[in-house]
Amino acid sequence: MAQLAVLEEFQSAIRTAAQEAEPKATSRAVATKFFEDYPDLVRQFREEWILEKLASLIAKHRLKSRREQDLQYQLGFGHMPRKIELRSGKVIARDDATISGLRQLAVHLRARKHPALMEVENAIIVMAKYTGKGRGKKQRITWAEVIELEAKKKAK
Repeated sequence: MAQLAVLEEFQSAIRTAAQEAEPKATSRAVATKFFEDYPDLVRQFREEWILEKLASLIAKHRLKSRREQDLQYQLGFGHMPRKIELRSGKVIARDDATISGLRQLAVHLRARKHPALMEVENAIIVMAKYTGKGRGKKQRITWAEVIELEAKKKAK
C-alpha cells in the first residue's frame, strides 16, 4: 500500500510539473528540473526506468536483426499485413495466401488508399510468375513458397 501512495505522489508531482512548466520549455528541460527538484522521489523509480529503457533499446535492436534476416523483408515486402481477410470472411496468415487472396487484399487496400497497396501489387506480379498454366507452375502456390523461390533466385 505504501508503494501505491508513493506512485500516486509521483504521478501527481509529474502532472503538476507538466502543467506548471513554461510553455516554450522542452520536455527534456522540464524533466531535468523535476529530477533536480525531487531527487528522493525519482530515486525510488530509477532502477525500474533504467530497466524499461534498456528493454526498449534491446527490443529495437532485436526487431532490426529479425527484419534483416526475414526473407520477405529482404525482398522488399516488409510492410504487407500479417493477416488477410478473404471475401468469405475467413482470415488467413499472409504466408498461406494464394494469388487470389492477395488480389482480394489489394482490392481492400485500394478502397482504403492504404500505403501497403504498392507492395501487395508488386507481390501479385511476383506471384503471377509462379502460377497459372505452363511447365513447372503451380496453381495454388502460397506467398511463403514464392518468397522461398525468390530468395533462392536472388542467392544465385
